[in-house]
Amino acid sequence: MRTARSSTAWQKPWPATTLSRGPTLSSLERSWSPCSASQNSHASLSRQRLARKKNFIYDGEMTQDAIVAYIKKVKAGEIEAHLRSEEAPEEPQEGPVKTVVGKNLEKLVFTEDKDVLLEVYAPWCGHCKKLEPEYIKVGKKVIKEGFENMLTIAKMDGTQNDSPVETLEWTGFPTIFYVKMGTKEPVKYDGGRDAKGIWKWIKKNHTKADEIKAKIEAKTKTEEKKEEKKEEL
Repeated sequence: MRTARSSTAWQKPWPATTLSRGPTLSSLERSWSPCSASQNSHASLSRQRLARKKNFIYDGEMTQDAIVAYIKKVKAGEIEAHLRSEEAPEEPQEGPVKTVVGKNLEKLVFTEDKDVLLEVYAPWCGHCKKLEPEYIKVGKKVIKEGFENMLTIAKMDGTQNDSPVETLEWTGFPTIFYVKMGTKEPVKYDGGRDAKGIWKWIKKNHTKADEIKAKIEAKTKTEEKKEEKKEEL
């Protein structure tokens, strides 16, 4: 007579949850869980990265009391967050669009003497690729008009860099922020996505909009006078 095997003998046990040294606490409210295979896709990776606001790396004793004490310190603001950042480019940067990373974001974006337009992009984002040539045109326009001393056009890879500023967060790509000189509150850009639309929005919303308008008008008049003299000759 055949003996029936217990079905439980063939069931694989659930893997035990283990904590290795140096886990990343992406969210205090989120429980640790294993990564799934689907997280290899761009979309899944972007959702993970965008959901992560601040990361805290714990490398202490792996005991309940020690971990709970660490989390309390995090909530109390006693521990500095670990922020992802690419290496900062050498300054001064060449080119019409400046590169911002996590390490230099506060220094380059929140300034006392310049308004800053910042695009947060993803290398694989189709909309970002479409915007890029238009964005470069705006940077060149700033240089052509001589406004580099009061306006910066910048970009940051949002998949490789975290923001150290809580008021500057994104949930999709591209996200464009406008930060006025001397302020700490970024404004979401809501204008057109071509060079003309972006430049028109900047002229209207710049901290020194009247000064920009006056300089452009004065330059236009000067150029018109030059053309008149050429016609006279």
